[in-house]
Amino acid sequence: MGDVRTTTGQKPPETMQQRRSKLRRALRIVVALLLAIGAAGHFIKLPKYAYANGYATTVEYAEVRSAAEGRLAEILKTSGDEVKAGEALLRLEDGTERAAYEEANSKVAQGEAELTFREAEAADALRRHTNAIIAAEIELEQMRKTLELTRQLYEKSLTSGRQLSSDEFAVRRAEDRLRALREIDMSVSLKQIAALGENVAALREAANRAKAALELRTVRAPIAGRVVRYTFYVGEVIRPDMVLYEVFGGTVDTMKLRIPERYAARVRVGHPVGAKFGTHRRIIPRRFPGEVAVLRDVVEGDGAANYRVAYCNIDLQGETVPPGTSVEARIRIGKSSVWMHILEP
Repeated sequence: MGDVRTTTGQKPPETMQQRRSKLRRALRIVVALLLAIGAAGHFIKLPKYAYANGYATTVEYAEVRSAAEGRLAEILKTSGDEVKAGEALLRLEDGTERAAYEEANSKVAQGEAELTFREAEAADALRRHTNAIIAAEIELEQMRKTLELTRQLYEKSLTSGRQLSSDEFAVRRAEDRLRALREIDMSVSLKQIAALGENVAALREAANRAKAALELRTVRAPIAGRVVRYTFYVGEVIRPDMVLYEVFGGTVDTMKLRIPERYAARVRVGHPVGAKFGTHRRIIPRRFPGEVAVLRDVVEGDGAANYRVAYCNIDLQGETVPPGTSVEARIRIGKSSVWMHILEP
């Protein structure tokens, strides 16, 4: 005989059909929650940022490069120095250029001295020639008067025919002498002087070129302001593609940022910017507001990464930031859904 058990006050066990129904309800709730989360993630928009770094700068700003290649001889200015426009920043070795300039100046001096001597010589020769012509004209005039008087005396039989012939010969000789003087070409010396003048002008031009080549060995500040010096050393070969200094004029009101290439096409002029400066490190970082003002059209590279340069206005809200201070910035480029925010890099 089997045992018989009864339960009092307890629910009877769930049937298979009840358990399946309960599981289906739970699945429906989970699916509904997932759909709600998915929909919320799609419709809720979060700000999308492009991250960039750079430094604080000024409206009056210049990058300084050398116009010539050469070995660095002397560093004249370093970071933090105030400079005037045109003031020398560094000097390259210039022995060859200086020697060429001195030689060119010496040739100019020699050419000018010879030209001055030839001009004085030609002026003296022209003066003597002019005086000789005047004297010959006076002499001829006197001879003609004498001949006229001799003819009158000869007609009156007061002088001999021999004297008349002598006076006529003297007049012809004076005329020949005057004609010969007038036929002398004094323009030859003037042409020689003109050629010497052209030669001196060419020597001066060569000296100017030598001076310009010598000037290229000295790198000067294009604007007045405070300089930030890059890393280079005496004896290092300087090339024209190397940025040597940056000069900041005025007060900081601009940022120069490098935007990574993956964000380059998304950034637009007018996009808002939030910037953190290296001089304002805090537990809770402070971001200064600004906006993109200028975008360069080309993507550049430094060998390690490609980037696009942007200049951004910045509101320092009364704070003082030295030029050249490092900046970490984020540029708001729009909004994206939660899911895109999570999935996109």
